[in-house]
Amino acid sequence: MKYLLLIATSIMLIACNTTPISTATYMVKLNPSGELKLPLDKSSKFSPFTIQYLLDNDKQYLLTTNSFKKSIDVYDLDKVLLHKRIFINDSIREYQQNLQGFWAIGADTILTYSQFKLGYTLLVLDNFEVKNRSTVMINNPETGNAVFNHASMTVSPSAVVGGSIYFSELPMADISKLVTTDYSPEIVYDIKSQKVRTSGIYWPEVYQNGRWGDLFLFTKTYDNQNRIIYSWQASPDLMVNEHDSIYTIKASSDFFERPIQYDPSLVNAEGRDKNYIVQNQYMAVLYDQFRKVYYRYAIHGIPEDLGNGYEAQVFDKPFSIIILDESFKKIGETLFEGGQYLPKDSFIGKEGLYISKHNRRQYEELGEDQMVFELMKLRINE
Repeated sequence: MKYLLLIATSIMLIACNTTPISTATYMVKLNPSGELKLPLDKSSKFSPFTIQYLLDNDKQYLLTTNSFKKSIDVYDLDKVLLHKRIFINDSIREYQQNLQGFWAIGADTILTYSQFKLGYTLLVLDNFEVKNRSTVMINNPETGNAVFNHASMTVSPSAVVGGSIYFSELPMADISKLVTTDYSPEIVYDIKSQKVRTSGIYWPEVYQNGRWGDLFLFTKTYDNQNRIIYSWQASPDLMVNEHDSIYTIKASSDFFERPIQYDPSLVNAEGRDKNYIVQNQYMAVLYDQFRKVYYRYAIHGIPEDLGNGYEAQVFDKPFSIIILDESFKKIGETLFEGGQYLPKDSFIGKEGLYISKHNRRQYEELGEDQMVFELMKLRINE
């Protein structure tokens, strides 16, 4: 744990000296402003669902998992090429094969999670080479059960704030039985004392009316003020943890004409749940450290009888991105058509917001030898 203690005071997001977006004009929008193409070699796995942007000494990197090589691949965004592969030690092959996700605290420290395993492993790096590793196992302080980190992944990263790590935690159980105001789906691990507590985050009221199928998940981000911001799939509100003070803010989509309400009649006899297709839902919330704004993704429901199959319809759904300023005031929302992007694969760099173009509809055209992202830049809505 000595490595964690050394970095405890330096693991906050980098606060860049850039000017926040002006709120003098109420609405701003995101405009497509070019592409980023990263070449993939024959050893790369084309499935960058776990990606993270990292800024280190003014150098920009993109980290992705590679199940072929059992590695975390580091791409140099300025040179637009593969920079380094971070290999997991061969002595723990089972861990390699089940890498669930990771979160780079900095260029020298990465938290990694193994699928269906307990706790986390800390990798200490030197020039992206593993020099040391330590594994920590933790228990839920409310239930006494071991913490499963399958809910902590790159699309919903662990927040490292104030010398503590905030883990998303969902047990290996029927989630619907735990969706109550008494169960907290987040564990806090104090690095120095090694004590564990819950964060005070609980399921929003909208979840208290029964099963929610695939719509129970939440994602989070954290900003340069050490605030942790949570986005729940079925809730129009964002939840904010500001120095252990919990409050909600309105961050709903202007395009959603009806509230999100789970419909059990959309579950067929085989158990296929079409709520994921029909219902509106919220997805990721991202913090833009360069422009001091937040982006919240709103995924728009579509009719479930398009006739092109359940799996294909997921990629047909249009989405919008809600833009909030540093005070959580809504300053814009941009609508995007379905079938063009894969919003789950997004990251923020110096130039703007990057969204993957490898939607299933464009997969054949783009091919498997590159990752392609659309650059979205904030513009005043004229």
